[in-house]
Amino acid sequence: MSGIAALLHLDGRPVRPERLADMVAMLRRRGPDDHGVSLESSVGLGHSALHTTPEAADEQQPLLRGGLIVTADARLDDREALAHTLGLAPSTGDAALIAAAYERWGERCPERLEGDFAFAVWDRRRRRLFCARDRFGVRPLYVHHQPGRLFALASEPAAILVLEEVPYRINEARIADFLVTQLEGIDLTSTFFEEIFRLPPAHAMAVDPAGARQWRYWELEPGPELRLGSDEAYAEAFLEVFTEAVRRRLRGANTVGSMLSGGMDSGSVVAVARELRAQAGDGPLPVFSAIGPEPASCVETATILEAQAMGGLEAHSVSHAELDELLPELAELGWGVD
Repeated sequence: MSGIAALLHLDGRPVRPERLADMVAMLRRRGPDDHGVSLESSVGLGHSALHTTPEAADEQQPLLRGGLIVTADARLDDREALAHTLGLAPSTGDAALIAAAYERWGERCPERLEGDFAFAVWDRRRRRLFCARDRFGVRPLYVHHQPGRLFALASEPAAILVLEEVPYRINEARIADFLVTQLEGIDLTSTFFEEIFRLPPAHAMAVDPAGARQWRYWELEPGPELRLGSDEAYAEAFLEVFTEAVRRRLRGANTVGSMLSGGMDSGSVVAVARELRAQAGDGPLPVFSAIGPEPASCVETATILEAQAMGGLEAHSVSHAELDELLPELAELGWGVD
């Protein structure tokens, strides 16, 4: 996942380049492949890129298109249909697709996007910052708002906390929610830091000197009941949808791999993905597993080893017995996870 940042001085003060650079620097762990900033008087957008799709390496962000500046952490699906609707080439980068979608549909553009995304658009004509997060909240987006003075957003709280105006105070109530599993799914906005909030999944936000508006643009609703002639027909219909979902996620700038646990979910993904790669002549699918030292006493480990023996896989395992050697690296990685 790439990192995005935006800083808007609502009182009209110009954004100092070093302040935006500090925000982007805190995101370089997320995006080591490239980085950039775009400044325009009282607003600045930044990007730290991880090139995970074929189009990403050819797209420089922040992206300037007409009267828009866009920074996006995105992997859009159904790209061909979207590009065709917008009159663009299928190879168009995700940020350019988002910019064109905003030009066409304005603040309703997230309703037309499929896939994982968090993005910000500076609309020069309206002098308004617009941001949105994907339907299930796969890509993170954090915000801080001081009405009439400052608005900041980023992929991680650390990139906002680097600003001297933002208080660095631990939110103890949020830590309590996190520790009590039953409460974790109730509050979708607070964070471990006071005055820094998550934009909830399937929500968009628009900010200008007059204030901020936040709204839900999509909600999961049951459709018409599907009636087929047999259990086999239902299974085939599900497999068709599931296969297409896996196919979309096999797009990558390099070889895509998968976690393989002993459960049904990752095992199903791997079974379909290896078949798709075989059909395309792309070679074995890399899979990654954590296994116990005694397969006979651990059903999950035994299942993983059995699955790894299937054809079309390139298996990589980390044993529980090796954790002592990995602890220093795991501890270092842990500090980088919010």
